Amino acid sequence: MVERRWVGGSCPAVACLPSKNEIWSARVAYLSRHADQFGTVTGPVATDLAKVRRRKQDMIDRDIAFHLNAYKTSGAELIMGSGRFIAPKSIEVALNDGGKRVLVAGKVVINVGTQAAIPRIPGL
Repeated sequence: MVERRWVGGSCPAVACLPSKNEIWSARVAYLSRHADQFGTVTGPVATDLAKVRRRKQDMIDRDIAFHLNAYKTSGAELIMGSGRFIAPKSIEVALNDGGKRVLVAGKVVINVGTQAAIPRIPGL
């Protein structure tokens, strides 16, 4: 397995999951501040952004550990770097920590992931 930057991809590391984690914290704060509309009495509500960030980072760390363990227990090797085809079924990997490595396999699966985009929708 060749990963360019983030173990498990960008979704668990910097995109989908971390943003949803922070959005959930914001939702909890909103509901706490508007609890009286639901018949719940609360006191003053404050948001500790350091705890919000720590909660998010803890989730990221757990997810990365999960992926690393999955590689370890499956026997798959994780190689950090950028790959490019140099021949059919042959990939040269520029390793993140320097150097190069050539991988040859009977089958190669390519998963390039996605890239975020903002569609041209008026008002968005």
